[in-house]
Amino acid sequence: MPASSNSHSERATLALRTLAEKDPCFASLTLFCHHRDRDEELAPAWTDGKTVFYGKAFEDWKQPQQVAVCAHEIMHVAFGHIPRGKRLRQRFGHRYRPKLFNITTDAIINETLRESGYRVPREGVFLCELLQAVFGEKAASQDALSKWTAESLYVLIDACTDAIELSIAKQCSCTGGKSGTPQGAGDSEGGSVPDSDGGEDPGDSDASVQEAGDANDQICETCGQPKLLTAVSATYHYATSKGHQDDLDATAAAEPLSPEEEQAEAEWQERTQRAFAAGQAAGRGIGKLGHTLADLPKSTTPWETILRTTVRKAVSRKRMITYSKPTRRWLAMDADAIARGLRQPAFEPGLNSERSAPRVTVGVDVSGSISDVLLEKFAAEIVAIGKRTGAEIHVLVFDTRVLSHTKMEHGNWHNQITEVEFARGGGTDFHDVLQQADALKPSIIVVLTDLYGPMGEAPRSAPVLWACPNLDAPEPKFGKVLQLTS
Repeated sequence: MPASSNSHSERATLALRTLAEKDPCFASLTLFCHHRDRDEELAPAWTDGKTVFYGKAFEDWKQPQQVAVCAHEIMHVAFGHIPRGKRLRQRFGHRYRPKLFNITTDAIINETLRESGYRVPREGVFLCELLQAVFGEKAASQDALSKWTAESLYVLIDACTDAIELSIAKQCSCTGGKSGTPQGAGDSEGGSVPDSDGGEDPGDSDASVQEAGDANDQICETCGQPKLLTAVSATYHYATSKGHQDDLDATAAAEPLSPEEEQAEAEWQERTQRAFAAGQAAGRGIGKLGHTLADLPKSTTPWETILRTTVRKAVSRKRMITYSKPTRRWLAMDADAIARGLRQPAFEPGLNSERSAPRVTVGVDVSGSISDVLLEKFAAEIVAIGKRTGAEIHVLVFDTRVLSHTKMEHGNWHNQITEVEFARGGGTDFHDVLQQADALKPSIIVVLTDLYGPMGEAPRSAPVLWACPNLDAPEPKFGKVLQLTS
């Protein structure tokens, strides 16, 4: 069950509450993020891909800008920009530029938020401005958002080695402010806050910047930067002129991509698709742009794989402490103490695997909203889970109450699944099926349903995984949702 989004951040409490009330899409996404206050000055707000952090400078913005910044950081998490950046690092190796990827993600997010009516702080970089500044390309906001992903924009900029004329250098006023300082009174319509700093960190330096400047002798009279730059350096120049600060945690982004992170990314993909579907249905907020966003993550992991991985993890036999046998380490220490006439060491209990077979409870909603094709496919997955884990599986067929209870274990799984009665008809109520499932004390409860129906309180014995075929289903009060996309 997701924790309250604003319970751990005093600085962002009001902004997060306003965001959830304003935008149906963020009403659910906000709850699945952790939010913490930090006194480090990495940026006014930043994220490590799991948690959104709010620095002291966050308080310098007015509430409309704070709301936009909260939405911005949540989108970084929901869109999986940290793991996606790690894949780019794997692809490009030492040539990977984390700063450039941060700028491309920020530009797409801010363009999306501005198009949705949010008041993004004036330090924000924007996709259309970036394309104009770097490539001289004029594009409508929705056209750009429907075309560019963070990866495709990154690759385009990184691959362009031709010297180009930086259009923003002609009109910059780089003595106007210090980068990274929030301008509380401003928003995306208030102009930029340029910076005289170079804009390139040591890890993203590009020697061709100076070469282009020397070769063409085109120096901006205002800021002293060369007008002819590579696309990478032109991007940095544009971002620096806006006062941009990196907000993807460099330490987290540098760590290898783990299987757990890939699993969490898949869950976020499903969660985000559902949230955007809710926003589209409401016709307001960021959700109304969902169909135009190329960067909106698409689920690339089959739901069958996610289901098997989740259930397998839940039913893995745990190692339990037992006092009936000591550890090998204790035996060696004890033998050594006896041989040397020393005091016997303190007893160290050993570990035993659980002897009882793991148990999975599967609830199948047969109220009429689940197609026969999907039901057959889901039944095949139940068989696969039993084969791979050796778990004892209890299938509870229900509508407003449990209609049948079939225990499946060992033997011929395919024959056993055909014995389950998948009756049809009736409404849906989760109270009875969850109570009976809870009484079985399983390792996990999996429910195939459209999620329409009263569900009561969360079971105490095991987590719940809702397997749902429709995107516009209501958000459950507890448990995780697995979107069945095919």
